[in-house]
Amino acid sequence: MKIQVLLLMLFMSWSFSIRAQNYAYTDVTNTFTASQNVSGTITATGNVNASKFYINGKNAVNTSNNFLYLNSSNDFTSGVYVGSQIRVLGNISPYSQPDTYLSNSNGYIYEHGNRVLTVEGGVVNSSLGIGVIPLNEERFSVSNNSSTNALMARFAHSLSSTGDLNKGIRLNSKNTSGNTKYLDFFINANSEIAGFGVGTSGGNLPIGKNDFTLAAIYFDLSRNTTLNGNAMVLGNLEAKKVKVTATPGSVPDYVFQPNYKLKTLNELEAFIKANSHLPNIPNAKEIETNGQDVGDLQLKLLEKIEELTLYAIEQEKEIQRLKMLEDGRQKLEDTISVLLERVEKLENKKK
Repeated sequence: MKIQVLLLMLFMSWSFSIRAQNYAYTDVTNTFTASQNVSGTITATGNVNASKFYINGKNAVNTSNNFLYLNSSNDFTSGVYVGSQIRVLGNISPYSQPDTYLSNSNGYIYEHGNRVLTVEGGVVNSSLGIGVIPLNEERFSVSNNSSTNALMARFAHSLSSTGDLNKGIRLNSKNTSGNTKYLDFFINANSEIAGFGVGTSGGNLPIGKNDFTLAAIYFDLSRNTTLNGNAMVLGNLEAKKVKVTATPGSVPDYVFQPNYKLKTLNELEAFIKANSHLPNIPNAKEIETNGQDVGDLQLKLLEKIEELTLYAIEQEKEIQRLKMLEDGRQKLEDTISVLLERVEKLENKKK
């Protein structure tokens, strides 16, 4: 009987040893005072009390100062990966900066007890700096101190199905009357055109539309630039070529029409003496006060050039007429000279 009991105990011990190679069962309360290495899976139906858990010899979970630490020794150098959502009942904060935290109650980010960022809705309630601490007067600052990358910031819209629309950044500010004014910086990927526009509402702003007439200025990849409106240059303007378009009928070829009334030189002289400027040309005071329309003034000067051409043609005709008279007079003088010589010879023969 004793032999049978001994054999049964040996069999049970051998069976338990085989099962422990794959599973460590703790269906009853067991206390281990030393480290236990398990090569398989631990299944527990009750509580597991331990100060540390190691996985593959690396510190995975431990506790200290009433904190639960995951990968606190950074043994898992790639970090901690979570395959689904993380939900917490309290606030989330950096270990070294507990006063800066993401509030679980309202989704706001606080710094030293003051709300600085609203995560839901993207509202920043104080200055925000990326790579730099904002100055006192700055609300948003970006800095890139890289010696190899000069790109400071990039805003992207990657939906290709709307590539024909103007996409970009919109700035706005209110005037002293409380009215909001907007400035759009945009790019159109399909048309390869970029520019900016100003307006008072979304209806007269370029972003979200395929309409470049709403832009104040826009340009293409070849740097061809279109300005929708007037431009004022307070300094010098230098260009290799300037093209000014003209409205139909404004080019002064009408000067050469048969019914054009060209002033006589006497009439022109009288006008200049009375007005101190040419007809149809603004006077000095008018130009000094209102400036000059380059295109319009060029056409007026062309009118004067064409009138001068007509004067020159008439003067040439007069010169030719006088030359003919001079030639006639010279021939007459020559004829008279010949006749006088003949008369003189006849008179000499009579003597």
